[in-house]
This record gives sequence, structure tokens and C-alpha cells, in this order.
Amino acid sequence: MTEHIIGGRREDVVRVADKQDLSKSSGKDFLQGTLVESLFPEQRTKIITVQCTDPVITAFQTLIEHKILSVPVFDSQRRSYNGFIDMLDVVYTIVALSSEVELTGGSLSQLLNKSEQLRKTTCGQVVDASGRNPYYRVEDNAPLLAAIELMATHRVHRIPIVNHDGELISIVTQSHLVRLIHRNIGKFAKFAALTVQELKLGFKQVHSLTESHKTIEAFRTIHDKKVSGLAVVSESGELVGNISASDMRLIGGDVQNLSRVFMPIAQFLDLHPKDDSKLPGPYCVVSSSTMEEVMFKFVLTGAHRVYTVDQEKKPIGVISLGDLLEAILKHLD
Repeated sequence: MTEHIIGGRREDVVRVADKQDLSKSSGKDFLQGTLVESLFPEQRTKIITVQCTDPVITAFQTLIEHKILSVPVFDSQRRSYNGFIDMLDVVYTIVALSSEVELTGGSLSQLLNKSEQLRKTTCGQVVDASGRNPYYRVEDNAPLLAAIELMATHRVHRIPIVNHDGELISIVTQSHLVRLIHRNIGKFAKFAALTVQELKLGFKQVHSLTESHKTIEAFRTIHDKKVSGLAVVSESGELVGNISASDMRLIGGDVQNLSRVFMPIAQFLDLHPKDDSKLPGPYCVVSSSTMEEVMFKFVLTGAHRVYTVDQEKKPIGVISLGDLLEAILKHLD
């Protein structure tokens, strides 16, 4: 597998910042003059990984235990990382290799005893099975602009950050970058004032299922369409919810909970704990919403996509974090 690295000499990036007062800089100057490493604290947490030869069920347990959605896969023979494996990759593989009866009862060990193929399937065989997690890395001394360009060009959700020795030190996500830009919204004033309609952003096919469909059909569609989420609509077509790879957390660490994927989507999503501090979804905007409003909705909710709806609350488009970053790049001052 070919690795892609983007970096730059630290002195070159710092020189950009020295030539200008970043407090008064344009959006482009700000992104060019700020290092990727500035996104992360001095003391970083340990990076959770799995081995290429680990059983795929190990990845499932690791993701659940650490409450994360994806994990880098390390190839000990090549002494390098060869990609990411995420919850969608893992659960889809488990469900594909098991029957509904096997998933409805019993322990994890019992399931593995019943399915030799599942027991022998490794993380290396499943890595990036969803096609959503190609492995492009960026050096910590690269400018933020380089990381955003990489994400926008290759439509990746996360990028490994390495130091000058090639050691993996952190992972930057689309959410990291959108939050940073929103905190510095004044540098992107012209873009922030543009509307969804003016940018023609988000007016594309919305993949959706009704709330009565089985959850497994939603995850299968997400996998097959290589998207990160689906709109959930009523029988009349009104947007009532969203289901995404992050909802895999509702399966939890007990293999018996895998049977939940055969629930109707509405019932499955109702398993979410009722948290009064979280704004009720689904998260929507209208064609007259400004980019500042769109960004604020992303930051406030922690969502990975918002839907554009018409007057009847039917989805007519969807805006992902990747769409937003791509639009920002196209409209840098």
C-alpha cells in the first residue's frame, strides 16, 4: 500500500507566521501560518492501535472498550501502519459472517466457536473495508492548510499525524478543523456570510430509509454507498432522524447486543440515552442559512452532517464536514 505524506520544513512554516500578524490575517494566511501540531496539547494521550494479525473481533472489543469509532492498524512485518479499521467495518463483517440466530444469543466465545470464518478473519483483511478510511498521513510541522487540502482532495475523515521520525503521535479529524475555523470565524468573514443557496452546498442526493426499515439495512446501505450516514424519514418523507456509523456504539460490548441491528431503525435509535444537555436531532438548515450558522450547528451538536430541508421538512440535501471544508478551501481570501 502506498503511503502519502505531506510535510514541510518547520522554519518555512514559522517564517510565514513571522511575516504577518496572524491576529489580523486572512483565512488563507491563518491556515498557512498555523502548524498542525497546534491542534494538540503538549502531553498527548496514548494512541490506541490494533495489529494487522489480530482477529477482527479484537478490533470490535478495542473500539467498544475505549469508546472510539476507528483505530489504526499496525503491520509488524512492514513496521508501519497500513490503514484504519472502524466500527462500521467491524460490525458489518461480523454480521455478514454470522446468522441472525447466532447473533441473537450466547456469548462472544460461543459465537466465535460457531463461526470458524469469523474466528480466522483478521484486522488486516478488513482494514478500510468500508472504503471510507484510506491512510494519508501528514507531518506535525505541516501547515493546517495542507491537512485541509488533503482531507478535501481525498475525502478522508481523519488523518494520522506523524513526527519527523515517522512516529504516529496523534490523529486530526474534520471536526478538529471545523471547530478551529469556527473559533477564528472573523478571518473567514466573507465565506461565513454566504448562504447554503449561494454556494449551492448540500443540494445532492440524500440517501434515506424509512424508520420502519431494519437497522441492518441502514448499515448495509452506508457500507455499500460508501457514505457515513443516512437520513431517516417518515412514511410521508419528512426527516425524522439520522443514522450513522457512530450509532454502532448502541451495540455495546456484549455480542448479544448485535441482534439489535435487526430492530426497526426507529426502535434502534430510541436506545440512545436521553440526555437533556444534547440538542434533539435531526440537525437541519434551510437554503437561506449562512455558513456561520452551518458551522455553529456542527460545533454545537458535534454532528458530522446536517440536512437541508424544505418547508415541509423533507430533506433536499445534506452537508457533511467534508463538504464544508471543501467549500472553505474554494473561498479562501
